[in-house]
Amino acid sequence: MIKLNKEFYAELRKKIDSQAGKVSAKYGKKTAGWLFVLPDLMALCVKLAFDPRLSSKSKGLMGIAILYVISPIDLIPELFLGPGAYIDDLAIVILALQKVKESQRNPNILRELWTGDGDIIKLIEEIAGKVNELLDEHIIRKLKAILGRK
Repeated sequence: MIKLNKEFYAELRKKIDSQAGKVSAKYGKKTAGWLFVLPDLMALCVKLAFDPRLSSKSKGLMGIAILYVISPIDLIPELFLGPGAYIDDLAIVILALQKVKESQRNPNILRELWTGDGDIIKLIEEIAGKVNELLDEHIIRKLKAILGRK
């Protein structure tokens, strides 16, 4: 099984952890908690990208989400805004996972590969329902365009 680079995983957690208080103050504790799940969501994306049960389209969505998060170029740059800027990373991962979930006859594959806490299906639905409140509409449109969703 393909594993997410442990250094990337640890570094992402460290960056989010270093300014969690600022994220919580600006976006609320629940949103700050979702950011802490981003490394686990990335691990899920990597597993899904290499799972033979997924279609090429779904694997492509996972690849796009992974590349967006690891890319130094973002719609909201972390360099200037700190971990609050990881919200666009969280959003693109959730939007991609939501699309994969909807395309699967049996979304239990997500549950099977999920190593984080709680039910991944409920988590995807919960965060997806709040994306419009967390990000400006034009950023959401751009993220969906990146994923090929109009």
